[in-house]
Amino acid sequence: MLCTDGFWEYVKEPEMERDLENSEGPREWLLRMKKRVRRRGFFEKQDNYSAIGIWADGTASTAKC
Repeated sequence: MLCTDGFWEYVKEPEMERDLENSEGPREWLLRMKKRVRRRGFFEKQDNYSAIGIWADGTASTAKC
């Protein structure tokens, strides 16, 4: 995953790992974390949040939010 500070400031690493373990692909993983970002910081002085996730399990799969 590659993300901006507007994303990682609102999702802690243990939460990222837990969401990763509970997701079937990068899109689901990012959507789970996006919900956290929006709940925690979306209405503050947050200028943006961006992330891209790449699944490396032998199949080509990417997602962005």
